[in-house]
Parts: sequence; structure tokens; C-alpha cells
Amino acid sequence: LLPLSSPKQLYRVCRGLKGAMARVIFNPYGSHVLEALFGFVPRLVNASMEELTKKNDDDDEEEGEEQEEDTSALESLEKMFQATCDELAGGWMEIMMDARGSHVLRAILRALSGLEPKDKAQPAGGDGAGATAGKFGKGRQKQTHGEMRPANWKRHPVPKSFKERLGAISSELSAEENAEELSEMSLNSAAAPVLQMLLLAVRNQAE
Repeated sequence: LLPLSSPKQLYRVCRGLKGAMARVIFNPYGSHVLEALFGFVPRLVNASMEELTKKNDDDDEEEGEEQEEDTSALESLEKMFQATCDELAGGWMEIMMDARGSHVLRAILRALSGLEPKDKAQPAGGDGAGATAGKFGKGRQKQTHGEMRPANWKRHPVPKSFKERLGAISSELSAEENAEELSEMSLNSAAAPVLQMLLLAVRNQAE
């Protein structure tokens, strides 16, 4: 349903999940919702508050008088996404090493760097990190280096605060106390794609 939602509806979903990210990110069903939802962040963050709060004909109306939303009390999606990153700060390593959290973290990195895959038919993960069936039906790790080339991604402008959060995640994952785990992470099926996406995201911000 998310791809069919209006900016206003997507904004409401983001607002409803505020404060619950740490629980949802490891949920086998909720993690897929977060992964898809974060894919819309680069587009929504540039939407005006008027667009996010205007009343549409398609909106469901409750019986009786519906109170108008106080736009002055609504925080921008930029601040909301900042709060999401701050809520998860300190736990990026655990998230990266988790099979479900890995996909969500990659989506967060894409959102913070404004990256969107050019191939719309690409899976929700968007970075070619899925498994493909082998000759005899056995799963094998798909090669990801081709999909991670900068030419395969579109770039959207992102606010300065997003670049700061991206830097904070990069610093946490590359902290001295985690340095010894880098070799293990590079071979881990959940963590390795995150490292690939992080390198691409940081490179994108440097250009």
C-alpha cells in the first residue's frame, strides 16, 4: 500500500512509528515496512508542510466533525527522520549484524545520502544483496559489486542534517573498538552489504 499512498499518508505512517523503531526494526514483518517506508524519505523531506497536511478528497473522514490538524504543531519530516536516527544511535552494530536490521539500515543509509536505484524493477533492498537460486535450487550469495556502482544510482538533494547523521553512523561503525570486527563483518552475509552501501553513501556525499 505504501507506493500508492499520498505524501500526507506516508507522513502519518512515519509519525505513527516514532518512538517504536527500535522494536519494529527487528520484527520479521515490520522491518519490511520500515525498509519500504524509508525509500520515500528523500522525496518527502522536500515536500512542503502544506502538501503533507492538506486535506484530500480520498482521505477517510470520520463521522461527525473532524478536527483540522494544527500545522504549527507538526514537525518536519527532516526532524522526524533525525529523531529516528538518534533513537537508533548506539545500536547500529547490532542492527547491521541482524538479518532483518541489515535491510533497514541499508534503506536508512540510502535515505540519508539521497540515493535511489535507477532500476525500478530492483528488489526492495535496492542494492542487489539478495540471494539467488543455484543450479540445483540451493541458495547462494549474489554478487553485489556491479549493482553498487555509482552509475546505477540516482541522487537526490538531502539536507545538511542528513549528512551529519550519515557521518555519525559511519563513525560509530568504524570506531576503534569495532576495528577488530571489520574482517568478520566483511564476510558476514548481513553486515557486508551494509558496508558496501555505507561506502557508496559516503562517496556520494564526498562528490
